[in-house]
Amino acid sequence: MSTRSLLRLSATLRSTSTVSTSVERTLPLSNRFCCSNLSRQSFSTSCRALASDAVKKPSIKSIGEIRKLMPGTSMLKAREALSVTRSADKPDEDDIRAALAWLEEDRRKTGAKKAEKVSSRSAREGVVAVTVLSDGIPSQIESSDKVQLTQEARRSGLGLTPPAKASIVEVNCETDFVARNEVFEQLVRDIAHTAALFPSLAGGFEKGSSGDGGLVDPRLEEIPVEKLLEFPLLPSSPDAGIAAQQPKTVGSAIIDVVSRLGEKVSVTRASALVGGLTTTTPSADSPRRSQLGTDRGNTILHVASAFAHGSSSGSKASKSGSSGSNNNPGFVSTSGRVASLLLTRIRSVNLPDALSGTPSQPSIQDSTRALVRSLARQTAGMETKSITSSQLEDRPDTSSEEEARQAPSMALYDQEFMMLLPSASPSPESQTKKVKQVLDQWSESKGLSVDGPAVEVIAMKRWELGETSKPEVGKEEAANNFAEEVRRVAGL
Repeated sequence: MSTRSLLRLSATLRSTSTVSTSVERTLPLSNRFCCSNLSRQSFSTSCRALASDAVKKPSIKSIGEIRKLMPGTSMLKAREALSVTRSADKPDEDDIRAALAWLEEDRRKTGAKKAEKVSSRSAREGVVAVTVLSDGIPSQIESSDKVQLTQEARRSGLGLTPPAKASIVEVNCETDFVARNEVFEQLVRDIAHTAALFPSLAGGFEKGSSGDGGLVDPRLEEIPVEKLLEFPLLPSSPDAGIAAQQPKTVGSAIIDVVSRLGEKVSVTRASALVGGLTTTTPSADSPRRSQLGTDRGNTILHVASAFAHGSSSGSKASKSGSSGSNNNPGFVSTSGRVASLLLTRIRSVNLPDALSGTPSQPSIQDSTRALVRSLARQTAGMETKSITSSQLEDRPDTSSEEEARQAPSMALYDQEFMMLLPSASPSPESQTKKVKQVLDQWSESKGLSVDGPAVEVIAMKRWELGETSKPEVGKEEAANNFAEEVRRVAGL
C-alpha cells in the first residue's frame, strides 16, 4: 500500500473514532453498542475501498488467456491463480506463466483427491478412438524417378514415407455428457496419439515372427495399460501442449481431467501397430531384404486403415485423396462407440510401377486408400469377428442349413462389400460381391495379380464400447424394484 493511501486510512480512522465517540456520549447506554458496530462497519468498508484502489484486479484479458491455454478453468479460479502469483515488486502485473504453474499444481492436488473419491464408481460411457499417423503408402513423387534413391535403398524399401503407425484405444467415463466434452475428447486424442508411438519409443516389442531376413512382420499387438499410464503423454497437436509447464504422463493427464470434470476416467485397453523394422539378425541361409524388392522399389506394402462408427462432432478424418489436419493424406483421428483398425498387405512384383504410374495406368495411391478405408468401414459397420471363416470361433446359432446360409457372416471375407467406396470399386456390381472377390478383382484391375492374391487383410481389431466391462451385479434388480416402488406410490 502506498504512503498516500496509508495517510488517507489514518485520517479516516481518526475521523471515524471522533464521530463515533461523540455520538456514543449523546446516546443512552443501551444504544451505544449499535453505534460501536456502525463504526466498525464503516472502518471495514473504508479499508476495502482503499485496498481496491491500491491493488489492481487481474485483467479480463489475462483471465481469458488463462482459460484459453487451460480449457475448463472457471473465471474465479483463473482470477485466483493470477492474484496469488503476483510478485511483491510488481503487485499490479499479471504473470500468465506463474498462474498456469499454480493451476497445474492445484489440479494435481485436487485431482488426486477426486480420483480417489470416484475410483469405486462405474465408468461405462466413453469412446473407442483410432489414430493412423502414417498409413504407409508412399507418395507418387517418391515412387517416381523424380526422387533420386540408390538402388540399394529402393530394394530395401527405404524412402521418404515412414512405415505405418496406428493405434486403437478405449477410454471410459461415467456419463455420455462428459464423453462429448472437448476436454475429454482432447485427452482421448492425445492418448491414442501416444499409443501409436509407444511401440517405437518404449521398446519391448522386438520379439515377433521374422520370416524375411530379419524383417519383423507388422502386427497389431496389445499395449499393457499400466505401462501406457506411466509413459509420457505425447500431445496430438502442437497447441495441445502449450499450457503444460512440465511433461505429463498419461496417468497424470487423466488425473488432471478428473479434477476438471469430476468424473472417473480410465483407459480400459489399447493396441498399436508393431513391427516392420529390422530388429533381429538374419541367419546365413535366410533371404536378404534386397530380395524383397527390385530396382524400382519394394514389392511389399503394409497399409493401415481405421474407421469409427457414431463419431463425435470433434473427430477428424481425412478422406481418400484429401489432406488431413496435419497435411498428411493418410492421417486419421476419430472416435465413436464402435471402431476398427486394419492392416492390409499388398504384394506384387508390379507394385513399384503401379505406385509410380504409367502413361496407360494412373498411380494407385488414391484407389488404395479408398480400398483400405472401405475395408475399415465394412469391419466397423458390420458385426465382424474375424477375417476369414476359418478364424471364426463364435458362429451364429441356426436351426437349419437354410438359416445358416441366410445369416450374415461374421467373417470379413464372406460378407457382401456394402461399404465399398465408389473410388475403389473395380466394377459397378462390386458392392453385391463378397469382400474377397472384390479384393481379387481390384488386384486384377490394377495389374497386380501376377503370382496369386495381391491384397490380403493380415490383422484386424474391431472394438465396441463397454464390451469387455463386467456387468454390474444387482443393477437390473435394483432398477425393477425402483420402478415397482414408483408405481406403488403413484397408486398404479
